[in-house]
Amino acid sequence: ALEDAVRDRSLGLLLVGETAAPGPGPFFAPWTFAGDERSAAGDDEPRLVRLRLAGGMDLAEPVATLSAEIVPAPLMRWLARDPQGRVLCAAMRRGHGWVARSLLIDTWRWPQGGHPEIFGAYWSETLSAIARPPAAGPGRWSLEKGGAPLFVGEAIQLAWVGAPEAVPATALAGLRGASAAIPLNCARDPAEPARAEAIYWPAQPGWHEVRSADGKASLAFYVQAAGALPAWRAERRRIATARLVATGTNAAPAAAPVATSPDSARTAAWMAWVAWSVFLLGAGILWSEQRDSSRQDLAGLESSARLR
Repeated sequence: ALEDAVRDRSLGLLLVGETAAPGPGPFFAPWTFAGDERSAAGDDEPRLVRLRLAGGMDLAEPVATLSAEIVPAPLMRWLARDPQGRVLCAAMRRGHGWVARSLLIDTWRWPQGGHPEIFGAYWSETLSAIARPPAAGPGRWSLEKGGAPLFVGEAIQLAWVGAPEAVPATALAGLRGASAAIPLNCARDPAEPARAEAIYWPAQPGWHEVRSADGKASLAFYVQAAGALPAWRAERRRIATARLVATGTNAAPAAAPVATSPDSARTAAWMAWVAWSVFLLGAGILWSEQRDSSRQDLAGLESSARLR
């Protein structure tokens, strides 16, 4: 009954708990975890992290989380992650509804510690992402990169979510307030009937806006200049490299064969011939000495026999 409610009636479901706990089945547990060896051994020590929500908000107060992380998947939407980019809360479309997984624990400590606004912000954004959409309405636009900086010359992935029958076929994007706008084709997500995606390449820095062709839904976002925030870019590359090393996907390429010139080949052959000649000479000297020693021993034995 619960599976039918998620798949057919757009119910949203959030799962919280240990990664080593028995799963409720593949429909409700399409997740892969990394770094959960201690959890599997029953020795999972929580760690404190500060979260970044998918909407771009950074939560100042840390929260306890399991030591594992959720491995990104093609159809997965991350909802919260730590400063190193590890996904700690995510959702995946299952039919018309959503199933979400959270590795956070003790979020009740936020209001007890005097931070009810952080508690409210986290749960509001998490539950809004998986809640049943309204039966009808203009839908809403969002950025797939959450609150990460956007740059001129880099593709921006835009997502529209709303009623399946209202999915837009086209959208308009450009500098906010400008008379000219670039038409964008919206591709409906085959796994999410109430979702469409569009790609936008900004050519100028400043405030940009995407809006549905009917003008009912829009989203404004800021685009940085191409060379802006060099420190942030360097940190992004460092984190990406560290994650590649940690997952073992940056295997070293095979060593290229060493080219050998004709001169070096002749030199190697000559050295081999010299080594073989030295070996034969040494073996001949040893054989000669052994033969002379044997003759002297034989002569001594013959002399002793005559004396007797």
